[in-house]
Amino acid sequence: MKYTQSQMAALLIMDDRSYAELDHGNSCCSALTLVLYLIYCCNDPMAFLESLRKVLEATEDDAA
Repeated sequence: MKYTQSQMAALLIMDDRSYAELDHGNSCCSALTLVLYLIYCCNDPMAFLESLRKVLEATEDDAA
């Protein structure tokens, strides 16, 4: 989307530092952040959620 980290943080109602940690993979997002991302940033929320489900299922299978 070509936003700066600060712009994305504002869009997702996050502190700049928290967004930077999320952007670098050092933390996970909250449910609110996920919903805001799906509403404002994601072109195809259903496809995104389906890919997320597949990744989580694969992770569960690997843990078993």
